[in-house]
Amino acid sequence: MNRSVLVALLGLFAIPFVASICNVGLGDRVPGDFLLDKFRFTASAVYPKQLRIDVDHIANQELQEEITFTRTKGSERCSIVIPDSKDKNRVSHTLFSLGEHREFWATLEVYGFRRGDAVSTNETTSSD
Repeated sequence: MNRSVLVALLGLFAIPFVASICNVGLGDRVPGDFLLDKFRFTASAVYPKQLRIDVDHIANQELQEEITFTRTKGSERCSIVIPDSKDKNRVSHTLFSLGEHREFWATLEVYGFRRGDAVSTNETTSSD
């Protein structure tokens, strides 16, 4: 079999498989960034059906958080709808399970920086 035909066939089979796995990373890890938060979102139903999860997170402005990278992982195969957003400090997307389930969950890991003070202290000095 011709090499280009083999590559084309592999591409045809790989695209739907990759698209159906519920694991997406957005942004770029940057030296010095760290895990700001980790969330778990859950959807459930009494009877099996297609489930939906709306993931939404806004960086903490009081701590001057800056988001550099997010990773969302779902418990089942799913499709993900990611709206076009110019706001780098907000994560918002919707996951739909591809099959019918009674429970569907997703985790969101948020990486970035905190430019503000995480802990406030009041220091006083006295001079004798």
